[in-house]
Amino acid sequence: MAQIKHLPIIEEIVLDIEEPSDFCMLPDESKFFIVSDKGRIFQVSSQGEIQKRKRYKGYDFEGICYLRDTLWAVDETQRRILAFSPQTLEILAKKQYRLSGALNEGWESVCQDLSGQGLILFKEKSPLKVFRFHVNWDINLIKSLKFPKENSGACVWQGAYWVVSDEDRTIYKLNAEDFTVLNEWRIPVMNPEGIFISKKENIWILSDDMHRLYKFNLPKE
Repeated sequence: MAQIKHLPIIEEIVLDIEEPSDFCMLPDESKFFIVSDKGRIFQVSSQGEIQKRKRYKGYDFEGICYLRDTLWAVDETQRRILAFSPQTLEILAKKQYRLSGALNEGWESVCQDLSGQGLILFKEKSPLKVFRFHVNWDINLIKSLKFPKENSGACVWQGAYWVVSDEDRTIYKLNAEDFTVLNEWRIPVMNPEGIFISKKENIWILSDDMHRLYKFNLPKE
C-alpha cells in the first residue's frame, strides 16, 4: 500500500469573508478574486484586504477563474455560468443551463483548459463529472469519474488538472487526457473549497469554515 503523503502549511491569510467558496488570481498574481455561497464577489489584496466587493442576490457562486481578461464563475444552484469584468466586478454576460441532480449537485468548480482558450467545469459528485465550456457558451460532457469521488476546487498547472476534495482533505493531480489520478497529498485544512498554483510554485488552498487562505510548497514528486 502506497504511503500517504502530507503537505504542511507554510503561511495563512485571514479573510473577512463569510462562506468563501473559491478564488483565483490575475496573471500577474497581484490580487485574489474570491466568490462566496451568498452571491458575493470580492477583489482582495495579496495580504487579504478587501479592495472591492459586489453582491448579487439569488446567486450561489461556487467556482471562479480568470480567462482572456474575464472572470468566469459558476452558480451551482441555478446552473448558471457568468462572465464578470475584473476591473468593476460587474456581470458582463450569463447563461443558464439544464443539468440534472439536486440543487447542490451543479457545477462546483471551474478552471482554464490546457489550451487557454476555454474552460473545464467540474460537477461536485454523485458522480463527479467533467465538462468543457467553449467561449461561444457551448458545453459538452467529457467524462464521468469514479475517483476522486468529490471535488470542491480546481486549477490547471503544467499540463495537468489539480483538484481539491473537502470531504477527504486531499489534493489530487489529474492526467489532462483521461482525468485519472497521477498523485495525491493530504492537507491539514478544514473544508478546503478552492485551489490555485502560483508561478512561484506555491499551492494556495481556500478554507470555507476557517475563512482563510493557506499556502503550501508545491511538492516534488
